[in-house]
Amino acid sequence: HEGYEEGKLYPYLSAKYGVSMAILELHHKSLGLAEERVHAADNQADALKFAHALKRHDEILVPHLAQEEEMVIPLLLALDPKTFERYRNGHTASLLRELARESEEMAANG
Repeated sequence: HEGYEEGKLYPYLSAKYGVSMAILELHHKSLGLAEERVHAADNQADALKFAHALKRHDEILVPHLAQEEEMVIPLLLALDPKTFERYRNGHTASLLRELARESEEMAANG
């Protein structure tokens, strides 16, 4: 999930719209650490530690999903169907090259 978002979705939206997705990536790192704590508590069979770790994970996840929905969904919905299809089927590197070319052309044409 995070691999797709950080590997394709976020870079594309950042390049397309000039927005930073750094806060969402930071959330992913925090979620990864929280998930490790959940697994560690589970492996220790410590129910109280597990409950606290799971609660902490949810305290990070819920706001992350809300912020992701607020930031990402409107940008995806702003894509016309042809552009969305090109994004969906394209490879990240070629999509980013295409966006860079478009940006350079717009800058050259003022």
